[in-house]
Amino acid sequence: GAAEKAGRAVAEAQADIASESAKETEAVRQNIAVLKTNGVSKDAQKKAIDALVSAYPDYLEGMDLEKASVEELSALQDRLTESIIRSAAERKKQQALEEVQTKIINEQLEQDRIRVKGLTTKEKAGATVAGLGASALNLATGGKVVTPAEAIAATQNTLIEQSKKRLEDYKKQLEETEKQFDRTFKIGKNELVLQIPGKGGAKTDGTTPGGAGADTGTGTGKGKGKGKGSAAALTKEEADLAAGSL
Repeated sequence: GAAEKAGRAVAEAQADIASESAKETEAVRQNIAVLKTNGVSKDAQKKAIDALVSAYPDYLEGMDLEKASVEELSALQDRLTESIIRSAAERKKQQALEEVQTKIINEQLEQDRIRVKGLTTKEKAGATVAGLGASALNLATGGKVVTPAEAIAATQNTLIEQSKKRLEDYKKQLEETEKQFDRTFKIGKNELVLQIPGKGGAKTDGTTPGGAGADTGTGTGKGKGKGKGSAAALTKEEADLAAGSL
């Protein structure tokens, strides 16, 4: 049914989504790991910040990454990762929907062809043979002979009805595919919300910041963020090496 076909499309897309997202999410992880590291060189820090701002200018507009706490950087990484995966899922969803839309268009064209141009030579021959078989059966049971014209008309109606059924199935598949992609990958939900250290409030996809934010970036207090402390993910040397490879 439509649900099973949509489910297969989602399952087949998952590996591609993971593959397409891996490189970008790893770049985010490396850059944020550099920013979490105590004592990292200014050059390494600048390279990491520039790489992030260049890739996500709208999300990071007005955010002071240099002053962001470890907790804020971790939250940023999680949200960017979710956004990257959703973007890849959106592309795969669109591809899957276009494939079904193509089937819908082709089926509509097929119906028009049957109605306007009638049956092909091959289809007419098949209808005529079927009509002869029906006539033989009818004569044996006292029924009437089916003429070639009647057989062709009957076949034409049957093909149109079969096409209508396929068209309805494709439309259901289209709707179910969209629903399953949205549900599986949370498309259209969970907007990316970033805390802006020093300015407070939340920033959603480049919109206006809200009121003053808490020190963890999740409340409504006036804290200015926690220090980078021992939660750093890399040593200074490792951070410098990572920045040099980006």
